[in-house]
Amino acid sequence: MTDRARVLLIDNDPDFLKVNSIFLDVYGYDVQTASTGILGLKMVEEGKPDVVVVDIMMENADDGFSIARTISLELNSRVPVIMLNSMERALGYSFKKEDHPDYFPVVRFLDKSLSPGMLAQNIGEVLLKGDDNGTRSS
Repeated sequence: MTDRARVLLIDNDPDFLKVNSIFLDVYGYDVQTASTGILGLKMVEEGKPDVVVVDIMMENADDGFSIARTISLELNSRVPVIMLNSMERALGYSFKKEDHPDYFPVVRFLDKSLSPGMLAQNIGEVLLKGDDNGTRSS
């Protein structure tokens, strides 16, 4: 039996969690989900995922940033964080990690409307490369 990479999805949208959990499992990942930032952070501490995927907008509009910063700075974790952004499509505002690398401790920003296959592809690339210096959007 091979070790499957552990992916933690943090999002308050139950449909997003369900659909992407199913697809990522098919793509060969061991998927855990958290519907709140507090639960997600607890799972990072206890479960040591290989990668975390978190939505920017959860209970509050910027919860994803707080979660990413806590993982990186307070937990001193080297777990790569992929941030999902639905604000670019809705508001026309995009985030670029190189603009504020200390504030955006994430390896990639992805548009939340990406397909499960593209999410799986980006997760695979991040796991292969480790820390990614650029951003990608799909």
